Amino acid sequence: MGVYSLAEGKLIEVGYFDLQFLSFDGKTSYRDWKFMPPPEAIAPLPGLPC
Repeated sequence: MGVYSLAEGKLIEVGYFDLQFLSFDGKTSYRDWKFMPPPEAIAPLPGLPC
């Protein structure tokens, strides 16, 4: 689960990101930026199979 934008606007910054945002490097639109929690932070819902 994460969040992202549907905006197609041109980015002001396209490089030199902090380590946590390295996946944004070289992207050209806001819709390419996806904010996701680290895998270890995602827990299965109680009662549902993994």
